[in-house]
Amino acid sequence: MKNFNNYKPEVYATSVDWRYNALNKIFTNNADKLQWRGDERVLDIGCGVADITRHVILPMLPPDYKKLSCADASTLMLSAAEKQLQDVKKVEFIKMDIGADLEKSLIGQFDRIFSTFCLMYLKDQRKTFQNVFDLLAPGGDCFIVILSSGIIFETLFQLAETPKWREHLKHVRDVYVFPYREDPDPEKTLTSLLRSIGFTDVFVKKDKSFSLYENAERLRDNLLVMPDFPHKMTQQEREELLEDQIKLGFSMNVVAECYDESKPILQARHVSLTIKARKPVL
Repeated sequence: MKNFNNYKPEVYATSVDWRYNALNKIFTNNADKLQWRGDERVLDIGCGVADITRHVILPMLPPDYKKLSCADASTLMLSAAEKQLQDVKKVEFIKMDIGADLEKSLIGQFDRIFSTFCLMYLKDQRKTFQNVFDLLAPGGDCFIVILSSGIIFETLFQLAETPKWREHLKHVRDVYVFPYREDPDPEKTLTSLLRSIGFTDVFVKKDKSFSLYENAERLRDNLLVMPDFPHKMTQQEREELLEDQIKLGFSMNVVAECYDESKPILQARHVSLTIKARKPVL
């Protein structure tokens, strides 16, 4: 059975700065695609601890929105989300696995769906986006941001290909699915998938964000936020893996305290895919 509590809410919450900065830029750059009609029923899929819900999504909602529904597959995350938004009116919390069969009562109930840094963890992308389509009311739309890769993830993906760590990390992609990492044209792949499901007005854009970690400790903190995956490592082996991840970060030239201006930055801080699509009116 899939474990939806791979993230620890109190640890995940420490990454809010980079998530906020990245998403605030994406939403600002795409403000023209987020027109409001009023009285919308809004859903945030994979809300996590709801810090992005509070600091990015809520400020965008018009005063007359009808309801904000926060959904997550993790009961731990939903509990943290409820605390985060306890002072917010017109909000509800739904336990939902967007990659599985949906409750029939939710079909067609939302006018706008958001999801940030979530759907890349799901293997069956067709099922996932079909569910998004089915949750939308006719004329409703979705605005989704996923990652195809990034520095902290690459430290695992690349070490998983080395003799030293291959066995220990053989199950890492069970959790870190990241289906578009090896795709040479993820924009075309996603556009084709969404249109085949029935979406119209499809927009998909890939962006690379380059910036340095201030020091090794900052990189370490970000690595510690990552969700767990199936393994049989001892604590000593896990600590050694973390050190090798940091060394790999140094070799990518992405840590400011040892940055070499004469060499290129070898990995983007994160590679994002921004997705906007609409369900046609019947």
